[in-house]
Amino acid sequence: MTDRYLEDLEQQLVPEVEDRLEAEWLAFTEGRFDGAIFTPARARPCPGALEWPAVSVNQAQADLDAMVLQQYGGCALQLARGSGGMLGVDLYQELRSEYEIIGADVIASPARGGTKQSLKCDITKRQNVLNVFFVCLIFCSYPQLL
Repeated sequence: MTDRYLEDLEQQLVPEVEDRLEAEWLAFTEGRFDGAIFTPARARPCPGALEWPAVSVNQAQADLDAMVLQQYGGCALQLARGSGGMLGVDLYQELRSEYEIIGADVIASPARGGTKQSLKCDITKRQNVLNVFFVCLIFCSYPQLL
């Protein structure tokens, strides 16, 4: 089921547009941006041919195909709008496993919201969750430290 959506996403990607955007971001992160406010944007919107399905966080965490549709659907939307964000995905199932390893209970979000699942844990487990969060945040923000 996901193949046709991923093929559509691949058709949306225009190497010249993505290369230009990446160059803008690199210039900014390397301190070579000389403007007043950094507002990157793709040179043009690149809409796809398919309408991606809406997938809740709970569905995405329960099913790998649903997670693919939800996460890559966000990338397709960024391309269609011509936004200036770099494309990226969240691996909910990986995060869920990491939280469970440190002993946190994962609680499903209310069906009405699209928010990430919350954690239920005692104060000791909560500190472990925060430690894992900050380590992930540091390495995601500064990959050169890896």
